[in-house]
Amino acid sequence: MKKFFALVSVSLLFLTLIFKSLDFPGTSELLILTFAFGFPIFYILDFIGEWKSGASKLLASVYFIAVLALSQGLFYKMMHWPGADQLLILSLVFMLPVYFLLSAVMRNKKDGLARFSFLLFIFLSWTSLFVIMHYPGTVIFLATTLFIAMLVVIYELVKKEGKPIFQLVKHRHLVNASGFIAFLLFFQANRLPIQILEAEMSRQFDLQEQIAQEIEIGSSFITPSNKSFSAQVDKETMELLAKIDEVKLALIDEVNEGIGDERNADHLAVLWNKPPKDGQLGIIRLNLAALDNKTNFDIPMHRMIGSDITKLSYASAGLHIWNAWMQHQTKLQQYITLNSSLDNTQRAQMLNTLQQIQRNWQQKEYQPYHDLRNIHWVARTFDHATIVQAIVHLTELQYEVVRLRTLVVG
Repeated sequence: MKKFFALVSVSLLFLTLIFKSLDFPGTSELLILTFAFGFPIFYILDFIGEWKSGASKLLASVYFIAVLALSQGLFYKMMHWPGADQLLILSLVFMLPVYFLLSAVMRNKKDGLARFSFLLFIFLSWTSLFVIMHYPGTVIFLATTLFIAMLVVIYELVKKEGKPIFQLVKHRHLVNASGFIAFLLFFQANRLPIQILEAEMSRQFDLQEQIAQEIEIGSSFITPSNKSFSAQVDKETMELLAKIDEVKLALIDEVNEGIGDERNADHLAVLWNKPPKDGQLGIIRLNLAALDNKTNFDIPMHRMIGSDITKLSYASAGLHIWNAWMQHQTKLQQYITLNSSLDNTQRAQMLNTLQQIQRNWQQKEYQPYHDLRNIHWVARTFDHATIVQAIVHLTELQYEVVRLRTLVVG
């Protein structure tokens, strides 16, 4: 019976992946059937078999809790359901390391390589959690750990002469491996081809030119009668543009491991002009084609959103930028109310226009996203966005800022 459910679970899983790759309807239903029924039933039968086999009941119990929490945590993560982070932390931080540690203690003390391999798998569990949760700075470290673990596994397989490899692999390992491979395939599904990245980089150049032109247009509306009012608007506008620029530079600096603008001119990874001084409007101009790691999305997602798109982190840069943008619109309305150069009709018309713009943005704040409801604009915009896409999205917001400035000053 256990072999039967192992076969059913793995078959359903690969059928789900086929449906996903071909964009057939029913992918979510197959995923639910596989992870909510196939995998748990197999793990229960596997646990019963281990319990009756005379093996360590403690080890069997810890393993059962660890793999069940891991499989359901990955499943919840793919479906964007609440509780995914807690299940993954329970499994990868606590239960799996405890299982590996107990297994190492119970093994032959002379088997040093086996003990070393268990330490590798403990470390792999922790780094896997960092990658899944979009924590930055772990990808290279994880790759190194995987490589060392691969060498250990190959050595152990070669050492056990006279046994075919498939006799050394239990059904539980095949099921676990299939589930983790499926998660990685779903996890990588949003990576973009290079053609799209090239289009995004071209858009960045276009947006920078459009912003410069929009600033000139807005400045042409400044007259002696509205100069004082325009100076207030420009001050607020420049502060918001600078906040967004700071986020861009922080993303670049983190992705490029602190390279920033201190690199020598002959080895620049990123080219930009110094930000304007003395309150002059403008943005930092970037050459995204020179970025070293254009497809990194872990750092932008973690910094802009956090670890869960259904609930933005209060410390996320994306939420700070959104709040600053909404506050900026409110401040401009207050400036219009106090602007003595406008008559009552002009003031009413301008306030009505600004309030309508703000209502439109407020409607964008929470909307459906894939199969989810009430997902914040920041999460929808920066979910699995590469460093290139994240910067382009921020520049698009800067363009909205200078357009609003033109409307208010004009």
